[in-house]
Amino acid sequence: DKINALEKGDEAAAKKASRMVELFTEQLTESNPILTDISDAMTLEGELLDAADSAEKAGDAAKAVSLREDAKKAADKKAAGNEALQECSARYNRVFKELREQ
Repeated sequence: DKINALEKGDEAAAKKASRMVELFTEQLTESNPILTDISDAMTLEGELLDAADSAEKAGDAAKAVSLREDAKKAADKKAAGNEALQECSARYNRVFKELREQ
C-alpha cells in the first residue's frame, strides 16, 4: 500500500500505510508473549493430566489428585492468557479501525 501511495504521490496514504505496519508490529510484539504463555500452560496442563492418569493407574490416588489440581491451575493460567489475548486483539481492532477511518 505504501509503495502504491508513494508512486501516486499520496504522502498521506503512504504515512497511513506505514502506521498500519507499525501498529501490526506492535500488536505482534505485545501478543507474542501472551501466546507463549498460553502454549506453555496448555502443554503443562496436558502433561499433568497424563501424569495424573498414570498415577491413578499405578494406584496412587493422592498423587493423581495433586496432579489434577496442578493441571487446573495450568488451565486457569491458559484461560487468563486467552482473555488477555482477546483484550489485546480488541484494543488493536479499535486502533486499526480508527486509523482506517481517517
